[in-house]
Amino acid sequence: MSLEEWNKETAEDISVSEVDRAILEYDEADKAYKETKKICDTASKEKSQAAAKVLDLLARSKKSKFVVDNLGTAYIINKLTVTTPKTNSDKEALFKYIKEKYGHETFMGFAGINSARLNSFFNEEAALAAKEGVANFEMPGVQQPQSYQTLGFRRK
Repeated sequence: MSLEEWNKETAEDISVSEVDRAILEYDEADKAYKETKKICDTASKEKSQAAAKVLDLLARSKKSKFVVDNLGTAYIINKLTVTTPKTNSDKEALFKYIKEKYGHETFMGFAGINSARLNSFFNEEAALAAKEGVANFEMPGVQQPQSYQTLGFRRK
């Protein structure tokens, strides 16, 4: 909604007490969320520590798995993982490899962009376009941005 459209709408008469109650409810929900997140973060850390202990015990005992009666089997899963290329030359080498071995369509399936980075880039480009007098900036291949609202809240 544009500022012009916003100004055309008539404001609904809402009592101060209704807004107060809504903000108090929001604050309580926010506190409950943060407390629950804290509990989840602690539980996740404890789970990771327990898993590390079991992995250590299995490795030290030269076992790949261990069965606990009436509970289940703990076992080691071995995986390989790589990090994404960081330098332009590494990216170019990877992209060349994919294109040459599997073709352009497969390459396009791998050629992605992080959503946060795309939004940041879009906003930078839109700001530059606005300085140049372009009112409705469009970026090729990118849909027009969708507006949404979030609530900000500062505690006293």
